[in-house]
Amino acid sequence: MTHHDLQEAVKRYLSGQATDADLRLFEEWFRITEHGTDRLPAAHRAAVEARLLPRLSAIAGTAAARTGKKALHRISRYWVRVAALVVGLMATAVTGYYFRSRLLDFIDPVKQQTMAAGMYETKQLILPDSTIVILNAGASISYPDHFRDDKRQLTLQGEAFFAVAPLAGKPFIVQTSTVAVQVLGTSFLVNDGPASAGVSVSVLTGKVRVNKAHQQLGILTPGKQLLLDKGTGIATLRNADLALAAAWTNNLFAFHETPLKEVFSNIQRRFQVQIITTEGITDKLFTGTFSNKDSLDDILLALELSTGVHVKKIGHKTIDIR
Repeated sequence: MTHHDLQEAVKRYLSGQATDADLRLFEEWFRITEHGTDRLPAAHRAAVEARLLPRLSAIAGTAAARTGKKALHRISRYWVRVAALVVGLMATAVTGYYFRSRLLDFIDPVKQQTMAAGMYETKQLILPDSTIVILNAGASISYPDHFRDDKRQLTLQGEAFFAVAPLAGKPFIVQTSTVAVQVLGTSFLVNDGPASAGVSVSVLTGKVRVNKAHQQLGILTPGKQLLLDKGTGIATLRNADLALAAAWTNNLFAFHETPLKEVFSNIQRRFQVQIITTEGITDKLFTGTFSNKDSLDDILLALELSTGVHVKKIGHKTIDIR
């Protein structure tokens, strides 16, 4: 009996197509695992059974209705034992971690939740493990309604702050379109927007590892920042201005000797406008801090006074800066 044989037998059973050979395979599994060790605690096992049994019962009933009386007799006789099989597959070491995880995902998939911050707001949420997340304007996050197995993984688009709840042996992984950031318990910021030229990871507390595909880009300690250029693939590690990096979590957006190209990108995202400019202008540097209460006109005036650019509005959604 191989893991593949058992998985295929469960699939056939749940579709109402189990054979006598499949049922004998289940019996063999029960004999093998009857005295198995390394099981889940009784309370955890009971919770899993309570969640799985109604689901398997419903599946069995559907299969019976589709396949007729003969299938009904077979399913009514064995479906509870198949439920026990599924719980056993998850709980024991005999099948191995990988197979248990894959089979449980098939039988009892984890629901994914999605949350997004609007263009003019930040949004805070608490994950199932008590990790605190603050999404910057326009950012979105997708995460499971409960974390399974030995890791906590989610996906992020845009910029977010994380205060990760420490859980020994359960690393916390933030996957963006470019990099994966892994921690055990810390607070950090990730910025990887779809239109951004680079990725930044800044660490406030703890330790963070940043990977791209299978390559480790760096290990960051408090006060450090990793910058990755998406165009060249070059990663740079430097000291972080944490007050500057985290300003948006206090409803501020701050710049320090920042190229106007990046400033314009922030303005466009925040106010949903289009900025037309020239390449020479975008290389100029700007230093300043604005609150979410500052109007677009206030910000444009500050840019004119501090950098010498000329701003001209074209309609309601287009701005020409020379």
